[in-house]
Amino acid sequence: EKMATTTSNNIKSLHEKLRVDSGSFQQLQQELQANIEARKTFTQQATENEMVLEELKSLEEGANVYKLIGPMLAKQDVVEATSNVTKRLEFINAERTRLEKAAEAIEKKFDQTQRDIQILQQRIAQLSTGAAAGGGGAMLDTA
Repeated sequence: EKMATTTSNNIKSLHEKLRVDSGSFQQLQQELQANIEARKTFTQQATENEMVLEELKSLEEGANVYKLIGPMLAKQDVVEATSNVTKRLEFINAERTRLEKAAEAIEKKFDQTQRDIQILQQRIAQLSTGAAAGGGGAMLDTA
C-alpha cells in the first residue's frame, strides 16, 4: 500500500510539473508569435526605407524634398533627409538582428520544453501502467 501511495504521489508530482511545463510551452508559443509579427513589421519598414533611400539617391542636385509632419509637408534638405533615412535603416536593421537572436533563444527553450513535456508524459504513462498492473510492477520487487 505504501508503494501505491508513493506511485500515486509521483504521478501527482509529474502531473503538476506537466501542467507548469505546458503553461511555459504556451507562453513560449505566444512570445515566438509576437517576435515573428515584430520581425515582419521591421522587415516591411526596412523595405520601405530602402526604397525611399534609393529615391533620394536618384534625385538631382537642388531637388525639393518634403517631409510629412502631422498634416503639413515641410521642406527638407536632401542631405538631411538621406541622413535621417540611413539612420532609421540602421536602427531597423539592428532591431531585426536583435529579434532574430531573441527568436533563436525562444526556439531553443521551446524545443527543450517540448522534449521535457514528452518525457513527463512517458513517465506518467509508465507509472500509471505500472500502478494499474499491480501497484508498480518492478518497483514492488524492491520493497
